[in-house]
Amino acid sequence: MTDHLHNTALPPQLAAAYRDQLDCRFPWVGEVFPDCIAKAAASLSPAGMSAYIDAARTLCKLGRGEEPVLIFLEEWPDIGTALGDSALEPVMQMVQHMQRSPNGNAIGGFLQTLAPVTRALQSRALLRDYLNTLRDMMERTTGSIHGHHQTHPAPAYPTCCARHPLYYSA
Repeated sequence: MTDHLHNTALPPQLAAAYRDQLDCRFPWVGEVFPDCIAKAAASLSPAGMSAYIDAARTLCKLGRGEEPVLIFLEEWPDIGTALGDSALEPVMQMVQHMQRSPNGNAIGGFLQTLAPVTRALQSRALLRDYLNTLRDMMERTTGSIHGHHQTHPAPAYPTCCARHPLYYSA
């Protein structure tokens, strides 16, 4: 399910505008970006494309390196095609939640497993439930020294994310 499909070639001016909008200087991101936006433009609406580029820009600015950006650029077009452009907002809310917690180092792993999980779930409602479950597990297992501030990442969170594609492929 997509909110909008179009199969037009990406004009060079639009590709350059998307590159400027991305504003990311990671070398590998620059290498894969043209292929990723061409793939995305074939399946996402114009508003979905803009949101996709904005989300990639946000990931570039998180300070987590290029891995989360690369994963997102390569995986999101398939997820957006399957679940629609509007599925991006709750995913980026989860990324922001992780970034503000001691679990920020797990953002890449979360994004890496998102495509196989969404292929299995096949609905925005189930994706929302999945994200809520992840958030709840992360909140309950993230450690705190004095009980006031979360200071230690959830020990099971990266393993849990890594195993989700196995659970959902059965």
